[in-house]
Amino acid sequence: MRTDTLPCWAVLTEAHVTADGMLAACCFGTGLDGDLAMADLKGTSFMDGWNSTAFQSLRKAHLANDVAGTGCEACAAG
Repeated sequence: MRTDTLPCWAVLTEAHVTADGMLAACCFGTGLDGDLAMADLKGTSFMDGWNSTAFQSLRKAHLANDVAGTGCEACAAG
């Protein structure tokens, strides 16, 4: 991934909910391995999902310009 696309504004400002009720980190959905799924909204409130440990960790990685090992590493936009 090109670091000039980091941090990605989508993980900081947008909510993406999939048809099956998952809160995803971006518009590319939950990823092939589900690594962009941040919360299952069928059992978690939106705000709890938005502020989840998984989402906070992903945002920290973006702010550090190092998304290695995250679902964003192979981003189609980067």
